[in-house]
Amino acid sequence: LYLGYYLLRLVVKPLTETRLHLAALAAGDLPDSELRPSPNELGQIALSVNELTDQLRRAIDFADRVAQGSSDDPQRLLQT
Repeated sequence: LYLGYYLLRLVVKPLTETRLHLAALAAGDLPDSELRPSPNELGQIALSVNELTDQLRRAIDFADRVAQGSSDDPQRLLQT
């Protein structure tokens, strides 16, 4: 019984955290915290979702800098 509960928690908790993280992204919110990766398939999904969040954060930052006209050189903006 305890083993079943442990295994259930091992799967359900990471899936729930990932679902909530993705729901926040879908709502337009970038979560401040990263998902905790683990050495299994769920961990690989967590790493991918973390990378997605990071790339979205960079894209938003880039768009903000372009909108503010902070640089005349688009290549320079891409490098920062």
